[in-house]
Amino acid sequence: MNTQIHHYCKNLTKKNRRSLEYLYKKLKHNTKYYAGYPPNTVFDYSELYRVLKFSVNNLGDPFYGKNALSSHNIECEVLNFFASLFHAPKEFSGYITNGGTEGNLYSLYLARKKYPKAITYFSAHTHYSIPKNIDILNMPYKIIPTTNNGEINYDFLEHELTKNNKNPAIIVANIGTTVVSAIDNINKIKNALKKAKITDYFLHADAAFDGMILPFVKNPPPFRFSDGIDSITISGHKLIGAPIPCGIVLTKKIHVASIGKIIAYVKKPDTTISGSRNGITPLFLWYAINRIGKNGFKLLINEGFKKANYALKVFNRNGIKAWKNKYALTVIFPALSSQLLKKWNIPTGYGFSQITALPKLSYKMIDELCKDIVAESNKKFQLQKNKKLIF
Repeated sequence: MNTQIHHYCKNLTKKNRRSLEYLYKKLKHNTKYYAGYPPNTVFDYSELYRVLKFSVNNLGDPFYGKNALSSHNIECEVLNFFASLFHAPKEFSGYITNGGTEGNLYSLYLARKKYPKAITYFSAHTHYSIPKNIDILNMPYKIIPTTNNGEINYDFLEHELTKNNKNPAIIVANIGTTVVSAIDNINKIKNALKKAKITDYFLHADAAFDGMILPFVKNPPPFRFSDGIDSITISGHKLIGAPIPCGIVLTKKIHVASIGKIIAYVKKPDTTISGSRNGITPLFLWYAINRIGKNGFKLLINEGFKKANYALKVFNRNGIKAWKNKYALTVIFPALSSQLLKKWNIPTGYGFSQITALPKLSYKMIDELCKDIVAESNKKFQLQKNKKLIF
């Protein structure tokens, strides 16, 4: 222990150490069945552990000045990487967040500042953080039904926009919905706005997981700034992988002009939601994107598509009606029973369950899950004690 704090710290009790050991074993065990949720759990940041000895605070806007105990320069490199992927304009802004929910809140906040009388539109499959953030910001909204594959219904959207065309519009486009990874088409949304004769609008792309897939596939659907969006958020702990939830939000710089407040004692503006921000997560993301690189992400994603196609083949061959959207690494199938969900850590909603073809999902796990579903349908599945999730 550091001698500077040794004089007022005591050793952990045996009970404390048992609690730590229990947590470690729980996490290690449950990771074996973490087949569905999108965070990538295969990473190694041990080279960065020495930085945990410091208090790293990325206060305020990362592009204005550098604090003595910050990683702002690292954060700016990360933001520039994503600005390139998403074709951000030269004058862009943004920061590294605590996750997608904060990025969505920030974007909706900017949109409301620009259009205080706007109505917000989003689909019924939108992430729960959108209605929660809209409630926080006290914004009027309309929920739009989805098509069979989970996309926003463009005809219903056009109808609602036309009914309310005296008001500006804020539209949340899902670039990959939570359960089925459906991608709302930016061009069709813009066409609906045009038909409704709405020229004042703010288009936010919630690209939490799939936003890290689309830059590395051929002929992706529109999702970038060059396609007409005003802001975008993705999660850093999902496809990239990180031990701490985190995200990236980017927007056009013109949208943050009305919210930047100078902090007198540090003489720099704060254009963020959280003010004092975690300075460690930018380092994790910087480390990952520099070690993996664009070619590495492309290989990771291509391997994911192979794994997803393997799962489709195995499931359907065994009578399980599995499917996936075109650009998705998620494979969808009928919702698992509560008995199977005691073993498999899999998101389930709208009548579906899913697995995510990330490095953590092995071919062996796919085969075992398929075997369990078939066994249950034949009333032969038995939950073994050592194969039950620990809470």
